[in-house]
Amino acid sequence: MIGLKILLGLILTTTVTNVSATHLMSQCVKATSKIKTLGCIMRLTIDFGGGGGPMKAVKRDENYRIFYSKPSKIAVVCTGCSVTGGNATGREDAAYPQYPRAIISNGSWTYVLDSSTNRYLLQREDITGALFKEYGSGAFDDYEFGSLVFDKRNIEGAGLIQDSRKYGKVLKQQVIDHVLCDVLSTSLPSGPMTYWIGHKDHLLRQVKTDMSGGMVITERYQISIENGRLPADAFRISPPPGAVKVDMLN
Repeated sequence: MIGLKILLGLILTTTVTNVSATHLMSQCVKATSKIKTLGCIMRLTIDFGGGGGPMKAVKRDENYRIFYSKPSKIAVVCTGCSVTGGNATGREDAAYPQYPRAIISNGSWTYVLDSSTNRYLLQREDITGALFKEYGSGAFDDYEFGSLVFDKRNIEGAGLIQDSRKYGKVLKQQVIDHVLCDVLSTSLPSGPMTYWIGHKDHLLRQVKTDMSGGMVITERYQISIENGRLPADAFRISPPPGAVKVDMLN
C-alpha cells in the first residue's frame, strides 16, 4: 500500500500538461489582456552567480507593491531592498543609486522618487498610455515592473507568443505560493527563460531569466487583487517630508 502511494506520488509530481507551449502562452496573454485592475506584491531576486570580479556571489532582493488600473494607471513602490554576499568593499551595489524608488502615473501626472537621495521628478503628462499601447509592461523594465501586464496587441505580448512557438517547451507543473502552475521554458538565443503560469487563471506567478555569466533574475508575483477594487490611495502622489523636486534623476 505504501509502495502504491509512493508510485502515485511520483506519477502526479511528474505530470506534464498535454498542451503546446504556444497554447499556454496564448492563454496567459489573453487572460492578462482582460485585467482591468490588479494589485500584487513582487519579489525580485538577482543572483549574480559565481563569476569573477566585485559581483561574485552577490545577491539582491527587492520587494515591490504594484497597483495597475486599465488603461494606463500604474504605481510601483519599492518596499525594501537588501544585498548579501560578495566582497563588502568591492561590491557594485553602489551602481544602483536609484533603489529603493517609486513610480506613480495616474493619467495626468507622472512621479518618480529616488528614496536613497530623497529627490523626485514630477511631470504633468501621462507617459503610460502610449507606452503601454506599444510595448506593454516592457516600457517599464527600468522601473522593475517586470512582465506581469502585457497584451497580445502590443510588442511584448506578441513577442512572448512568437518566442514560445519557436523556442518553447512545456515542463511538469509546479506549485508557486500555493498556486498550481503550468511551467513553460523558452531556450532563447539570448538566454533561457522559464514562466510559471497559474493553471486556473493563466496569470504569471513567476519568471526566471538565466543570463550570461551565471546571473539569474527571478520575478515572483503574489496577486492579491484581480479585477477588484483597489485602495483609494493606490495612485496618490505624495512626496515624503523634505523631498526635493529635481529636473533629472540618474
